[in-house]
Amino acid sequence: MVFGWSDDIKCARALIYNMLGTACAALITNETELNAAVDAFKKTLELFESVSNEGVKLKFLNVLQQTYNLTGQVIASYQEENLQSAIRYLLKAEQIYNFVYECTEKVKFKLPNTSFNNTYTSHLLSSITEDARKQTALALDTKAFAFFINGGLDKSKLEASYVLTLNLLSHVCTRRGDQYWADYFESKAFLFEHQKAEQISSVEEWWCKHCLALSQTYL
Repeated sequence: MVFGWSDDIKCARALIYNMLGTACAALITNETELNAAVDAFKKTLELFESVSNEGVKLKFLNVLQQTYNLTGQVIASYQEENLQSAIRYLLKAEQIYNFVYECTEKVKFKLPNTSFNNTYTSHLLSSITEDARKQTALALDTKAFAFFINGGLDKSKLEASYVLTLNLLSHVCTRRGDQYWADYFESKAFLFEHQKAEQISSVEEWWCKHCLALSQTYL
């Protein structure tokens, strides 16, 4: 039952399930551990889906994207009979990147590499004094902690997860024998990384640049 909780509590619980699923996924040796990882990821998605405030939900798009990727990856790795289900999760991860990209294009919004503010992060951090922080066995990276608990939209994480999504989709399609789609997603990942590295604004510009380079080499 999640409907009686505030959006902040739902997000906090979703983050806990995300971390639990990530930990379980790293230690899978049997079906019980596999089911525990998948169930934790599904609970993460269920909790985020139940958040009524879209503005709050948007702050956790990086976590949502990561969760869809991990769920698809785990299912594809350990459940050969459920590859189509894995693809559905990975396509949802791709949709998140496309959604952010389309929104930023429409409103000419520069995607930040910083976290958003939220009410409960400052409270959590203020309860940990500097002296207590120094005495703990594990030093707390307050900036990373604030970003994760606050929610944030990090462009570099969004793009790295997008490339992972495309490569996973290519891999799963290869295993299903769908070579056309495997090549399609692989080429998308290749072009995206080269566009970023060469600061090219469109696929068409990338092709023009490299066709020109080839013509100068061979003519």
